[in-house]
Amino acid sequence: MRLLAVSLTCALATPGFAAVGAAPSPTQPTPVVDAAFECSIPPSWYVERRAGGLSARGPKTSDGLAAVISVRYVGPGASEKTPEAYMARLTQKPVVQVRGWRIGSVEAARVAGRKSKRLVSDTSQTYPPESMDGKKVLMREEHVAVPAAKGYYALVFYAPRALYEEERADFLKVLESFRPKL
Repeated sequence: MRLLAVSLTCALATPGFAAVGAAPSPTQPTPVVDAAFECSIPPSWYVERRAGGLSARGPKTSDGLAAVISVRYVGPGASEKTPEAYMARLTQKPVVQVRGWRIGSVEAARVAGRKSKRLVSDTSQTYPPESMDGKKVLMREEHVAVPAAKGYYALVFYAPRALYEEERADFLKVLESFRPKL
């Protein structure tokens, strides 16, 4: 019983297993109003509110994993206090090299009229995560860091590579609708 509880906890904490929050509308974007930002999540994505932001799970899966979009405000008390520090952490060379992983280059971006930073990297994930013989799924993650008066916003798109191009259009809609309040 204890093993089942641990497995369930791990599955729910894994990006491909976002719990269902707000039921998606088949046609209208889901507006999200937070103390720190506003944005719209495209229809058919399942939205879950989290401390400091949100997580949304895409409607399609590849190898059992769905795309995930997360939006959060990172305050000045965080270990990475600026978008530059956040990107520096993401681009550190890993201690152990994993075949198929590739760290991208940080690029300039513009979100909500603010100079931002963008990074796209290739990773992988084992599915199911609690299985000893899980399948390695090739993933791609895109991080966008938008400065705030204090701290920054981290908008992340994490998807199986097989879904990345198709589902990225929805992430771009989130970026277009994003309105920071700080």
